[in-house]
Amino acid sequence: MVPLNIDTQNSRTRMWNSHGLDLRDDASWVRGNHLLQLGGSFKHTWVFFRRDDGQQNSQKTLQYFMGNTIGGIGFPNDFRPRACTATITSNCLPASQVGNWNNLYAQLTGMVDAATILRARDPQLQLLPEGTDLKNTIRYDQATFYAQDAWHLRPSLTLNYGLAWAASVPPVEEQGKLMMTVFAGSSGGVVDPRTYLQKRQEAARAGEIYNPPVGFTPINNSGRKYPFDFVRYNLEPRVAAAWSPNFSGALLNRFLGNGRTVLRGGYWRFYDRLNGVQAAVNTLQAVGFGQSVLCLGPSKSSSCEGNLGRTTDPSTAFRIGPDGNTVILPAIPGTVTPPVVPGNARVPGANISFVPNSQVQDPEWKPGSHNQWDFTIQRELPATSRLEIGYVGHTARNIYQGIDLNQVPLFMVSGGQSFAQAFDALAQGVRTPQPFFETALSPASTFCQGQPSCTAGVAARFGGDIANQRVRNVFNGIQSAFTLGPATNAATQFTNFFYWSSLAESNYHAAFLSYHIRAYHGLILDANFTYGHSLDSVTVNQDSDQAFSNSYDPHDDYGTSVFDRKYVLTVLGVWELPFRSQTAWVKQVIGGWQLSPILSVASGLPLRVLDGSGQEFGQSSFGFGSEAIRIGSGGANAGINHVAPTTGAGSSASGKGSGLNIFGDPQAVLNQFRPIQPSVDTTSRGGTLRGLRNWNLDLSLAKKIFLSERTRLTFSAEFFNTFNHVNFLDPAVNLQSQQTFGVITTQGNDPRQIQLGLRFDF
Repeated sequence: MVPLNIDTQNSRTRMWNSHGLDLRDDASWVRGNHLLQLGGSFKHTWVFFRRDDGQQNSQKTLQYFMGNTIGGIGFPNDFRPRACTATITSNCLPASQVGNWNNLYAQLTGMVDAATILRARDPQLQLLPEGTDLKNTIRYDQATFYAQDAWHLRPSLTLNYGLAWAASVPPVEEQGKLMMTVFAGSSGGVVDPRTYLQKRQEAARAGEIYNPPVGFTPINNSGRKYPFDFVRYNLEPRVAAAWSPNFSGALLNRFLGNGRTVLRGGYWRFYDRLNGVQAAVNTLQAVGFGQSVLCLGPSKSSSCEGNLGRTTDPSTAFRIGPDGNTVILPAIPGTVTPPVVPGNARVPGANISFVPNSQVQDPEWKPGSHNQWDFTIQRELPATSRLEIGYVGHTARNIYQGIDLNQVPLFMVSGGQSFAQAFDALAQGVRTPQPFFETALSPASTFCQGQPSCTAGVAARFGGDIANQRVRNVFNGIQSAFTLGPATNAATQFTNFFYWSSLAESNYHAAFLSYHIRAYHGLILDANFTYGHSLDSVTVNQDSDQAFSNSYDPHDDYGTSVFDRKYVLTVLGVWELPFRSQTAWVKQVIGGWQLSPILSVASGLPLRVLDGSGQEFGQSSFGFGSEAIRIGSGGANAGINHVAPTTGAGSSASGKGSGLNIFGDPQAVLNQFRPIQPSVDTTSRGGTLRGLRNWNLDLSLAKKIFLSERTRLTFSAEFFNTFNHVNFLDPAVNLQSQQTFGVITTQGNDPRQIQLGLRFDF
């Protein structure tokens, strides 16, 4: 039976069974003008976790991937229509459509890009029957102790200070089913990913190769108790003060004194806590107790070309039907002696086949550390109202972000030229011999033999990838032909060499203004306005498998956060309508009405103009997609969040189209950006604009009818999105999708909804 091509994310199943023991005790006492508090907590967590997938591209049932999405099939220029150029503009294939052509061509002809299945092993690394889930039983602990004091130095001044200690004990698996990455050679030491990347970078800049084979061994064989270091000394100081001044001078006392003003400030340091994903889910994704058997780039001759560091092409790729209904997967041994070493024939001591991914925890992972501080001034105003203005700051270090040890070493030098420089030359249409390709590639390789030059061979084989900035595809496609041997494990052991690490950072600074009214002529009001800026290095949730766009230099990803809003205004209130009457029956009609609005207004989110390939700096599918580089500004209505052309780039508002686009002149905006040039660009945040602003008003109108002293009837009408205002979602903005550049397609909020209610109170 031909296997189905099903999206792993939508067809997988998982089971989580967790039990926790929580102990907590707090004590406080008053001594003089001090309020002293002591306490602590301890939490023990036990988790049984089961999954039937290997996260990316593998499940316990056999899967085939059709088309050209995994990277097993290469498309030379001969298999595509002629490319569009400055002089050829019709009956040609635009560079932005090369990827779509390759994928559709492969799908329509039944080409298999990859075949994979997930197999499980027991604690002794014995192969379990096909269809067995991955399972583990994890336990981990968390503890906190604190002491703090509220010291009332005087009636107008209070000082709070304290110190806490927090610790997250790394997970332990009951049967030792945690894998550590080790060097496969004689040393067998645990791999430090940060040192590994540093050594590869130093070697590549010197024109050398650092690519030692690695393997995976159970943690009990590694000399370690925990998969990552236990950080024992997480101290969390905190200090705050509140002062209500009372000045003797008339002017200062009028505006800041009289006990109607409070100045507050504080500082707090705290640490992230270990969550269940890091403790239980991630630990099942290492090679060893689970193994994804992969045939990348299956050929009609039954070989797996991608496993050998090569690719098939449309003339050699395996096609469902014409070449049979079954792809032959690499053999998998029944028993493996640790370390488990994946790889092809190039890897000494390899005892299992090439695998798609390796995902493990950084042994030097640290909990994220946070520093937060604020300063506010609050003033009591007439009419039972208060005004508060303040500033808040927050910095975070050592926060979660993945790194990829198979990141392309763009700076690798050969013949006095880096790979990045050679790639940029090809991307800009230069076809003269490039020193890197001419010296790094073996003259006996298929890229050089029978070609005018090695450069010409690379350009002919990877024309579509070069045109679409698929840097990783090109590098991985040629590195097996390097005279010094492959430069990364992507050609020998596994496509992605991923670590969950803690090298990211973030900063947030904001000013805010708040106004509050309490029970003034039936009115309660809260209004809050915040103006701030959040920056980070692509930090994501702890359950996300995402790496930096450049694992060699994480700071390349530092910039405006994807969730940043410059300003946010929120106003909400309750107003008892002041209708009065001395006549009882009239009072029942016009009294008891209540109006409750909620208004929210926010600036647009960052609108990332993407380069498009997701490989601009040689990152993997785990890597953060990079933004194009902005080289201009202005243009006809460029960047204005209201217009209506029909299509993307090439249309304009003057065309009176029937569609919606975020830009007045999409082509003018498109012209402000260029693709990333990895030899000169050092940021993945080069093209951020701002998306659509949004606002919304919800409204509730209620009428209370008092039937007696003890009974009441309340009728309410609630209007969500009262004015039926449309807030659109920001569009996709991608240099390689010019037809949809800036095109708005989706409403981001619900249409107006009205809810009627009747309530009886007694």
